[in-house]
Amino acid sequence: MARRGSVLIGAVVGALATMLLGGIAWAAIPSTPGGVIQGCYDAGGNVKVVEALPCPSKYTPFQWNQQGPAGTNGTNGTDGTNGTNGTNGQDGTHGQNGVSGYEVIESTIIDFPPGANSMRGVTCPLGKKAIGGGVSAGLNGVVTRSAPVPLALGQPNIWTGGVKNTSATEATATQVWAVCAIVD
Repeated sequence: MARRGSVLIGAVVGALATMLLGGIAWAAIPSTPGGVIQGCYDAGGNVKVVEALPCPSKYTPFQWNQQGPAGTNGTNGTDGTNGTNGTNGQDGTHGQNGVSGYEVIESTIIDFPPGANSMRGVTCPLGKKAIGGGVSAGLNGVVTRSAPVPLALGQPNIWTGGVKNTSATEATATQVWAVCAIVD
């Protein structure tokens, strides 16, 4: 009888340690030198953000940069004409302003319940638009949407992420983030 109790206690302690370590592993996306995020995708388009490569079996690795590429410079304006009767010439026109005020906004990590098909959004600060974003799902999560709210709805500052939890018994940790900027 005492042996059965020891086995039961050992199993409970092992399960708790596994849940704790699993929760810590999904708690944050690690930062890497140079702002590079690493991920893996499968043939069905499912994406997983990973701490380090290689990817799990049947997944293909890819990387992206948190900062993104620099925008191109605007074109120079034309020369102004000389004024008459001693007045100054006019300034030429200037190129477009482009993108500024870049920042990444992250949602809190939430657990979608077993079998849930849920969607969550992240809103950019006032005056900024969602120019990119993403969603991460736990071990049993399948990403079903990662896109901005359509412009037809008048909300270009929200990035949405949808996740289907394929487990019948376990919750899956999910997080959505938006890349926000001022677009002139």
